[in-house]
Amino acid sequence: MVDLAKELGITPVSLSQALKRKTISVARLEEIAQFLGVDVLDLLETKEKKQPLINGHIEIDGYIYRINSVLDMEKALSFARSLSNNPNNDNIDY
Repeated sequence: MVDLAKELGITPVSLSQALKRKTISVARLEEIAQFLGVDVLDLLETKEKKQPLINGHIEIDGYIYRINSVLDMEKALSFARSLSNNPNNDNIDY
C-alpha cells in the first residue's frame, strides 16, 4: 500500500482512509487500476455475486447429465451419493 500511495502522491494513511470510506474518484480509481495492472471494473464491489462459468457433461451410473450451473453440479452429486452405499462418501468415482 505504501508503494501505491507514493505512486498516487498521497500518504498511506490518506489512501487507507479513502478506501475504508469508499470515497475515491473515478480518476483515482483509474490510476490505481493502472498501477495494479487491472481493469477499473475489477476494483468495484458489486452486490450481485457472479456465478462461475460452468459448462459440461457428467456421466453417473450410465446416465449423462448436462451441467450448466453450480446447482446442476449439486443435483448430480446428490444423485451420485444416493446411489452409493455410504451417502457421505465424497470419493465416488465418476
